[in-house]
Amino acid sequence: MIGNFKSSLLGRKLYRSRWFWTFRNAVRNLIKKDPVSYPILDDRNELEPAEEVLISWKEGASKPTVGLVKDTSNPPYWTKYERFLRNNGFNFEYYDVHRSDWLEAAKGFDVIIWATEGKAPQIEEQKRKTYIFEKFSGKLCFPSYDTLMWHEDKIFQYECLQIFNFPAIRTFISYSAPEALDWIQRSKYPLVSKQPVGAGSLGVELIKDSRQARAAVRQSFSSAGRPTYWPYFRQKDYVYLQNFQPNEGYDLRVIVVGNRVFGYYRDVPQGEYRASGMGLVRKGALPDEAVRLAMDVSRKLDLVVVAVDMLRDTDGKFQIIEMSAFIQVDTPGQLHLDDVPGAYVFTSKDEYHFEPGKYWIQELALKEFFERRLSVRASS
Repeated sequence: MIGNFKSSLLGRKLYRSRWFWTFRNAVRNLIKKDPVSYPILDDRNELEPAEEVLISWKEGASKPTVGLVKDTSNPPYWTKYERFLRNNGFNFEYYDVHRSDWLEAAKGFDVIIWATEGKAPQIEEQKRKTYIFEKFSGKLCFPSYDTLMWHEDKIFQYECLQIFNFPAIRTFISYSAPEALDWIQRSKYPLVSKQPVGAGSLGVELIKDSRQARAAVRQSFSSAGRPTYWPYFRQKDYVYLQNFQPNEGYDLRVIVVGNRVFGYYRDVPQGEYRASGMGLVRKGALPDEAVRLAMDVSRKLDLVVVAVDMLRDTDGKFQIIEMSAFIQVDTPGQLHLDDVPGAYVFTSKDEYHFEPGKYWIQELALKEFFERRLSVRASS
């Protein structure tokens, strides 16, 4: 009953409202709880059939030993990673990276595969440990430290997109209270306030006027900071205010892995300003401009895998909202053309065509990672 309500449109909208965050977190603070134990889900017996993703290794090339971390995502990533490792004959073991002996326990591994879970404390843990693995222990990590720097950090993403002059929705980011207070008086409304960490429109808030903006800025730069969706995380000494961009009523997620492109539409419900997290997914042919923009982002930022979220403005141009390296992937059909699952595949001449097939994005990402980092090239 409760699960059905949470997955309904009304439940999704309620779950993402600021007053609900405040009420929920206040109740949590009053109730004494035992330590939370997040379940590790196992969907290996429920996976939809998909193409095997294989690497053709050079003759005589040895395969690395892999430490595989079981993530607590829903749906999980580790089960798809395991499928890839088994299909390609890797020697691997499950690895508990969260224990106090994590560094000693990793000595037998050449590669660490650890899907990030999108929660602020875990991301910080993963950044620190991945840096040590790569910098001092000589290990390859997926995702790499470079990827962790921009994933789930909207501020870092926007600054990277600006360097390459990508068409991103205009965003005001400041760590200066006087500048922020001055800027909001001259701005046009509404604005969209966001925290750097958060997916599915969590931590996203519509700022309707300068009065509301001033309250948000003053609280963000206060001694305690501004409460967020997460009871353990506060917005402190910065603002991230994105222009509210009029658009065609949907946003588009375009996923690039190597030379393959997937994607789908997410419609904005009536009376809502967000598409992400609302559950109105529509699959079909992707606009050429959007496909090429996402591929350009992947190439120029040198990314193994990226999901680029964008919308089409009233002038017909695509504007990037944000990016992600890890998204909720619940089927091996992330692109459909005339109800047929597949991918757009780019050729060496920078042209692309549709190829039918069902692929787990996680497996394609690992193939791309190994081919890049180990200089192993598939024969196909």
